[in-house]
Amino acid sequence: MTYQSTARAFLLSSAAILAISTPSPAQTPMSRVDPEVQGETTGPDGAIAQSSVAGAIQEAMVDDTLRAMIGPDAEGLMTAAEKAYAIRVFDSIWDRGGVRDLVRALEEAPQSGVYIAPGLLERVRDIGALDRLSDTERARADLTLTAAFLLYADARVNGVTDPGDIADAPVIEDTASENLSLWLAEAGEGLFDYSELDPDHDEFSSLRELRGHYRARAETDSWEAIDAPGELIEVGDEDAIVEDLRTRLAAEDYDVPDAPVREVETQSGATREEAHTALFTEELSEVLKAFQRDRGLKVDGIVGPSTLAELNATPGDLVDRIDANLERWRWAPERFAPTHVRVNIPAYKARAYEDGEVAVEMKAIVGRSSRQTPMLTDSLEYLVANPRWYVPESILERDKLDDIRGSGDYIESHDYFVLDRDTGERADPDTVSWDTQDVAEEYRLVQEPGEENALGELKFMFPNNQAIYLHGTPAQHLFDDAHRSFSSGCIRLAEPLRMSDWLASQDERLDAQNVRDVVAGQELERLELENPVPIHTVYFTATVDETGDARFHPDIYGWDAATLQAMRDNPVSFADQTGQTPITDSTQEARIDGRNDEVPTDA
Repeated sequence: MTYQSTARAFLLSSAAILAISTPSPAQTPMSRVDPEVQGETTGPDGAIAQSSVAGAIQEAMVDDTLRAMIGPDAEGLMTAAEKAYAIRVFDSIWDRGGVRDLVRALEEAPQSGVYIAPGLLERVRDIGALDRLSDTERARADLTLTAAFLLYADARVNGVTDPGDIADAPVIEDTASENLSLWLAEAGEGLFDYSELDPDHDEFSSLRELRGHYRARAETDSWEAIDAPGELIEVGDEDAIVEDLRTRLAAEDYDVPDAPVREVETQSGATREEAHTALFTEELSEVLKAFQRDRGLKVDGIVGPSTLAELNATPGDLVDRIDANLERWRWAPERFAPTHVRVNIPAYKARAYEDGEVAVEMKAIVGRSSRQTPMLTDSLEYLVANPRWYVPESILERDKLDDIRGSGDYIESHDYFVLDRDTGERADPDTVSWDTQDVAEEYRLVQEPGEENALGELKFMFPNNQAIYLHGTPAQHLFDDAHRSFSSGCIRLAEPLRMSDWLASQDERLDAQNVRDVVAGQELERLELENPVPIHTVYFTATVDETGDARFHPDIYGWDAATLQAMRDNPVSFADQTGQTPITDSTQEARIDGRNDEVPTDA
């Protein structure tokens, strides 16, 4: 038998990722054994028997068999595979237990909101008993299993979609690459816990459980749409759909009161009592308000088009919404700091977290659909008390020029002044030709601090290339609206002083009373934070609150639909099997029921 040498230097470089405690010998996965003693069954001291499975694996790797399945651009996945095989001196990774667990994980992938192409799952299932394969077939099978695991693990950790293709979102780092080699080796031996692939956020776990709840209901509940009434239904109205409304709210686990009882006259002239199911009562309206609150609707207790649309959302519809949000959790930072600020855009809420718990919560106003608030991760660095507002060129052009042209005293009456962009000097607004096409490029509009100032009394700065920040607003009445997408992208806070009080409680340099005194003095002042506070603007339309109740919020930017479409268009698949309809819960049930239950055996 002849042998060929392996990349010894590569073995040593891979050892650094394996410096972890070793389980008992019976439980020790190959990935956690010293690289110097691995692969001895296939050749002496780091050499590979060319006629062995290991030799066939190495030859297939050289021939780019694995790359053809993973794809030409997946360098991180290829590197992980190369490390895992080199550490084992190209010995096979997969045994019977590992194959069984991988098949189960792929079958259950939709439960985590990951869609699998049927071709990938079928190819893995079709591998059969490993001990009946030739060396070449066994090598090909091992690489197929490796490719399937890596593609699935990457999708479950990082998502299958590129957030930049769907939303105004930051580029996310591949958080799986440094762990993939270790995960691959443990998966091959049947010692891997696939839940390690999920985002390490309690919110993700809660949302995944909620998905299971609605998926079960989709399989068992009959769900017929409630007919649209002729007009709005308010307390005291009678309509045939009220009975359907009562049934639907009960199905959604709300505590629905019994229908009121009324006396009716019989044909004989006697009277009897019967349930007045068509009457929309005050008690039922209160239950409807709770439903509206949980679905991000205007809370008025009236049955209108928006409320009816949410009442008619099926469990399957809600599963789809949850899947889009599970995907977005994979875009989120790997961890949130215990102390941070988080704005959930479609919930119109800003929260401050302290030691992982909500310390402050307030209403927020976010960007309208044409001027979307982006998803960002940054750090709050300083506050500006009594800020000036330097009106962006785009807002001057789209929003302010018509006001200026329509009113000769608009600038003065709203506490603005004008700057010449070339000289930086103040310009007399009466000398500016506001009707010229390029006026917004030549002059800048600035609003002085004060009651009229659009930024309110405070702005909270986390410098970024999109000029997004938090600030107050004089238009407090806008917070009374349920749907608060009114801004040009920045985030308006209902209670900016409460936010500054909380920031001061977390920072030695900032003093809460001093901030309030500065604001009261109406002088512009910059207030630095000694320790920047992480801030995240996120987009979650499905959440589970602290009491365990489901909350759904309007998809104000259409990112749910775009995310779902991208997930369906790009299921986890081998690079040579693209364009397949993904496996979802319903399609998976049929496939599982009809599959061959034979479990591959060890070689």
